[in-house]
Amino acid sequence: MEHDPSEKTVQERKPKRKQKKASKNDREADDPTLPQLVSLTKEQQECLEAFKKRAEELSRQYDADLRTWAADTLCLLRYLRARNFNIEKSEKMLAESLKWRSEFGPHKINPDDVKEVLKLGTLYQNGKDKEGRPLLFIKPGTYNPHSVETKVRTMIYTLEQAIARMDRSKGVEKMVWFMDFTDYASRARSPDGRKVAQTCLGLLQDHYPERLGLAFIVNPPWWVSLLFTILSPFMDAVTKAKIHFISGDPAKLHAQLCDFVEDDQLERCYGGLRDVPNFTNESSLATGASFGTPPSADTS
Repeated sequence: MEHDPSEKTVQERKPKRKQKKASKNDREADDPTLPQLVSLTKEQQECLEAFKKRAEELSRQYDADLRTWAADTLCLLRYLRARNFNIEKSEKMLAESLKWRSEFGPHKINPDDVKEVLKLGTLYQNGKDKEGRPLLFIKPGTYNPHSVETKVRTMIYTLEQAIARMDRSKGVEKMVWFMDFTDYASRARSPDGRKVAQTCLGLLQDHYPERLGLAFIVNPPWWVSLLFTILSPFMDAVTKAKIHFISGDPAKLHAQLCDFVEDDQLERCYGGLRDVPNFTNESSLATGASFGTPPSADTS
């Protein structure tokens, strides 16, 4: 029987399965030329590959968002580095983070739920340092009447948005923190400030490993310097070297910061040329323009 070319076989008629397009972050994470991957030793590469398999097993019980998060090569590498490439310790840390992200939902925080805290201008992201790392500011000079939970969620929201803005293709994974006490006064201090600080520091340490690039403590009161003196013996040398205490007027602050941040990225209160975001502009808040929310962040 002669075959009619106009008739398609069953195989030909079967619709082709559409392949999922890899996201930008997926492609970057698998790019062997990324600085973080190029610097790995052979033993570390083998450790990373073994950890990927364990992470896949750990994340199976969670939703697609968390499975994607746990499959990110650079994310897994940060957990390994935080535990000196000890797979067992890294696996325990990752398991705890998966559980926390599932319950807390840091990637699902609605900006409307934290906008009243953002309007105070005590916590925000503005500019980048010379290495392209986002600058995050904490300025406890205004009384914050909101609950501990809302304050913590605002911190995590700001952190997640700063991470979403990082240029991973250039190896940017860390951020720079400014803890600015210039306008701080005891009367403006929130009564639960210590609890909020302890909670946030714990979350940063446990669930955002290897994210701190530098930290500048600006015009600190005496008790902050004393606290650092007490805690410093318990800090590792790498972390301690990242913390800088700076003080003075804008000109003096600029002299201490100009090696790290370009003038167009540095706020005027530090001797730079950059304005502070408008925290009362509702339209800017709605689009996230004032607080570092990317228009279309690829967080996969």
